[in-house]
Parts: sequence; structure tokens; C-alpha cells
Amino acid sequence: MIVQYDCLYGFTDQTYDLFEDDIPKAMIQQVGERVALVNEMIVYGALRACTNQYYGGTGTTVATVNGGLTLGLIRKIAKSLQANHAKPVNSMLKASGMYGTDAVAAGFNVYCHTDLEPDIRDLPGFIPVEKYASGTPMPFEIGKVERFRFITSPDLPSVQDGGAAIGATGLYSTTGATIDVYTLIVTAQDAWSQIAVRGKDVLDPTYLPPGVKSKSDPHGQRGYAGTIWYKAVSVENNGWMAVASVGSKTLSYHITRDG
Repeated sequence: MIVQYDCLYGFTDQTYDLFEDDIPKAMIQQVGERVALVNEMIVYGALRACTNQYYGGTGTTVATVNGGLTLGLIRKIAKSLQANHAKPVNSMLKASGMYGTDAVAAGFNVYCHTDLEPDIRDLPGFIPVEKYASGTPMPFEIGKVERFRFITSPDLPSVQDGGAAIGATGLYSTTGATIDVYTLIVTAQDAWSQIAVRGKDVLDPTYLPPGVKSKSDPHGQRGYAGTIWYKAVSVENNGWMAVASVGSKTLSYHITRDG
């Protein structure tokens, strides 16, 4: 279902007249950033509902997740996707003559929180983007493992204390009692879709500077910046994508002092 969304920010004539910074310009920029973030959250929420679910450790639900990201888990996902005839999202990046680089097989995209980056880099066979032999990495892509290319974002939050008891798992918990659970979304070609409204009327921006007097604002003391837009997301084939719920390893560190 196509849904209309909007955001609106207000500012006063005092801010407009006396601040040395261009506050309206900053607000207009923030409107654009807000649209992008809300759209990302809409997509994330829709894709999390995929019925092809996997859980870390011996878990069978989010509440029983007791393991982190492993090579065995992503191979299990790969086996399922391929059995369902899922097509790779990305084309193969061919090898080159450059020293210390690797070819990248055609594969699937994985979207997850930045907290999982250390766990991803620890996976056997991880190849960082700086060692790709050719092609251009996707924005925020950190590397690949076998058929999977990992893209991270700080806006894909965990379920704090949503998993099983920590015990001896070594996984992170906000309160120190139960595991924080992170979601990985794995997608193949045509697994999901979103509307792509195009043209000059995609967004309907609003910018009303102070100084416009009306019955609701007799002295014209209020200004506004915002926009409205449409968004809709749909999972087209649950067998062509997967959702994995895992914990994140606790990072150990020590403090050293001079003298």
C-alpha cells in the first residue's frame, strides 16, 4: 500500500533574523536527510518481515538467540537461496594483474548494523573492499565472504536484551543480562520492490519564511521547512531473501598508562 509521509521543522523570526548561521538552509538540508532516513527505516521494517528466518547459535526465535555470525550460518542461507533459484544481485568482479587483489564472485547483498563489522571481518575468507580486483564497491560496503557482500549502517538497530542469557557466549548485552540481537537482511535479485516515483513532483517541499502574517500567526513570527512524499515496499519472494538474527561479540580492550 502506498503511504504518504511528511516531515516539518519550525523556526522563529528571532532565529531567522539574529543567528549568524543560515538556519533555514540547514533545516532544508536536514529535511533531505530525514526523508532518506525514514525511507531506509520503512524498507528495513518491511524486509524484516520476510518469513525465511535464521537464528544464531541454537536459537529458534529472537528470544532464544545465543550465537553470533558464523560461516556456517551464512552458508546455510546461501544453500537455501540457491535451492530456491535466487539470482545474484551483483555481477562477478574479475581478477586483475594488481598485486594482493582478489576476484569477487557474483553474489547476494547483506545489510546489517555497523556493530557487526568486527564479527564480519573475523569470518574466515573475508576480503575487504580495498582488495577487490576491479569494479566499484557499493556505498558503505566493507567487504565480502564467499557469495555475500556486506553493507553496514548505524541506522539498522539491535533489539537490546532481546536474546537468550549471556552465559559464556561472549556476546554483547546492554544490561549485561541477555544478548542484544542484531538483524541481517540478505537479498537476491527481485526479492523485494519499492515504488520509484520520479519527476519534479516526487517531493513536495515546503519553505515558509517568517514575516507572513495570518490569523494563526498575527505577527509573522514563525517559519517552516518540510516536505511530503510517498513510499511503499513489498517482499516479492520470501525464498529469494533471508533474515538472520544474531548476537555481536563483546570487544575486549585494556587501558595502558605511561609511567
